[in-house]
Amino acid sequence: MAVAPIPVDQRVIGIDSRRFASIEKALVELITNSDDSYSRLDNGRAQANGRIDITYERHQSGAVLQVTDHAEGMPFDQAARILAYGAAHSPLSRGEGHGRGYFGRGLKQAVFGVGAGTVETVKDGRLTRIDLFRGENGGYLYDDHGGDRPVSDDDRERLGIPGNGTR
Repeated sequence: MAVAPIPVDQRVIGIDSRRFASIEKALVELITNSDDSYSRLDNGRAQANGRIDITYERHQSGAVLQVTDHAEGMPFDQAARILAYGAAHSPLSRGEGHGRGYFGRGLKQAVFGVGAGTVETVKDGRLTRIDLFRGENGGYLYDDHGGDRPVSDDDRERLGIPGNGTR
């Protein structure tokens, strides 16, 4: 698909994202998403190390925050689905009783609340990358790079994800 607007009235994203306009709130959301992924692995009786790596690089005109887990990862279709704003993504929305979210807003709120970001996720040897950013006209956009691709050794080293996981 490549570059496209987030599928919702753009004003809704702007209003919602202001609630997450701090590193602390974004960090809590991203850590919680990783923890939810580990919980799903635990419930499926899969081995999970539970490690979440956090990197923060301060720069003169901003910062780079990275949250990396070594949990489930997401295939491309799932990663693309979570871009739908307000959709039912969480296990709670499917009646499974796990997770916190219900309206499909946390990840996008966290990223747009602090600026822009990239989701890179590895699932079963495939890498999906989605960039979330503001367009020249202020609209909330994403670039899904047209789909996933095989993950390379260089990708794994850069991301620090030897198996499945998400940064």
